[in-house]
Amino acid sequence: MLIDIDELVIKCSDNNSKLFIEEAVKSYKAGAYRACINNTWLALVMNITFKIEQLALMNDAEAVKQKEILDKIKERNNISEMLNFERDILKTAREKFEFFDEITLIDLKRIQEDRNRCSHPLLNIDNEPFIPTAELARHHLYLAVEKVISEGNVFGKAALDKILQLINNPIFPLRYEDASIVLQKSYLSSPKKSLIVNLIKILLKDILNNEKNLRLNISKENVLKYLINQYRDITEETIRNSLNKLINVANTLHLRNSRNLIYIDSVIWEILTEDTKIMIQQYVLKLPPEHFEDIETWLSFAQTKQQACIRIHRSTREELMSHSPFFIVPKQIRERIFELYLQSKNYNEANNFSDTVLSIIDDAEKDELIQFIKKVRDNSQVYNSNSVGTVFWKIKNRDFFTEEEFNQILRDNDLKKFIVLDIPF
Repeated sequence: MLIDIDELVIKCSDNNSKLFIEEAVKSYKAGAYRACINNTWLALVMNITFKIEQLALMNDAEAVKQKEILDKIKERNNISEMLNFERDILKTAREKFEFFDEITLIDLKRIQEDRNRCSHPLLNIDNEPFIPTAELARHHLYLAVEKVISEGNVFGKAALDKILQLINNPIFPLRYEDASIVLQKSYLSSPKKSLIVNLIKILLKDILNNEKNLRLNISKENVLKYLINQYRDITEETIRNSLNKLINVANTLHLRNSRNLIYIDSVIWEILTEDTKIMIQQYVLKLPPEHFEDIETWLSFAQTKQQACIRIHRSTREELMSHSPFFIVPKQIRERIFELYLQSKNYNEANNFSDTVLSIIDDAEKDELIQFIKKVRDNSQVYNSNSVGTVFWKIKNRDFFTEEEFNQILRDNDLKKFIVLDIPF
């Protein structure tokens, strides 16, 4: 046990606190438990003021304010004001800077209370002085070092504010690899659990409620992905405790933006409650036309692929024409586009939809193109349209076919009139 006590000195993050912890350890070994608790409390005070001063150097507004108060007290050598500052220091550290959580605050208040009992000649109801035990002194010593003093450059509220400023900066990198390098050099390099927890809650809420700022959403998704990769246990625990409370299944925006969370890590879907999963699947099944551009993402998730396929089968020409082209058009989308083109009821429908058909030919597989060609003759409105020749011309120029092979496919399907094509594309 004594070896473990000695190791506490090594964990001290600043020299002034280390000095008092060394004295606390020596007092403990000598059986001077009253002195041990006194020095432990002084080490706590020194560490908190040190961290406030460090934050002031970083221009944290509240830290600058507190440092000015402390500097004036020192200049005047005002003992009563110093005692007042010391009396409220735990409250200041928790409420102004979030150096520790509420549970730790309760434990630290006990150290302060016991220190006051040790330092002031007050007797209890039985007219006996307070006599601390070895167990109490050791407990306070461990708690002060492990929960507060050993925490180096990790600060609570100020760190959270700095990280959010970093993420919200328009020059924050969008590539995950670049974002990770930046984050590794930030406060997230050695964060306290409370910092991770608070940041995750903010990220989840912001991602769910973001309507239009795509760049900012990507930044926050990258940060959440980084936290999952670096601190998976804490992150998963926080998401389990928070996500289902944040998602409103009656809010279409929340259902839509859940795709951004599910995309980050498969664990997100596992964490969702069953009713939320059902509502997301129903949302995909009846995906609003204005959100049809998201269909590729929903199609990529095993949990929503079935609903996405059904929705694609119900998609309209307008939906397929009005949205930006996919980077690589999924097969299910290609099949639907070919299907709608081949179902054209008149020349205008065929001609108006031809650009959409042309946009998918480079992504189509050879078998798809052959099956499409075979069905053109079945619809005279397509067969006789002005656009179909251009469609055939683009198919012919895919590297799937030799000229003779392509011409033979046309002959076999009663499409000989398209063999000689002189249509610029």
